[in-house]
Amino acid sequence: MLSHKKRNIFIIIGISIASLISIGIYNEESLKTYYNDFKYERFKQGDKIYAYKYFVDDISHSKIELYRLVKSNSSSDMKIIITNQAFMSDSMFKYKSSFMGTMIKKKFVPLSDKGVSYIKKFYAISPNLKVLHIFPEIKFDLPTGYSYIDTNYYIPFAVASAKEENTF
Repeated sequence: MLSHKKRNIFIIIGISIASLISIGIYNEESLKTYYNDFKYERFKQGDKIYAYKYFVDDISHSKIELYRLVKSNSSSDMKIIITNQAFMSDSMFKYKSSFMGTMIKKKFVPLSDKGVSYIKKFYAISPNLKVLHIFPEIKFDLPTGYSYIDTNYYIPFAVASAKEENTF
């Protein structure tokens, strides 16, 4: 028979383990995102960011849009919205470089699509204006009741490469 003290310790350990497992299951996507960031992060502040090779080679991916972070004025809701600016593959061919800009910071943004919540990593960059195109015909409005979180422009991590992979 276990003493009262040992039994309480086992109960506390059991509850702690069950809580950690529950949190892990509930936040599985978040844990995966942070783990992959820890294991595979290839950028630090000030690094140059280039477009991945598939973007320049594949004509179905002719542009990489820039995003802005906004927050609700009345709640803690945060969104990432598309701007009317994009990096164009034809400009990259013209200047013979897929350099998109310099990394400022990374940001993990909670998103939701069709009722499924997940976290996606974005890089805030200082954009290379040579290959950046502004589409004045696209109306870019801040959603009602929202304000910008910062002055940065963001790109999804999946389009970023640490070196020039393209030949022009």
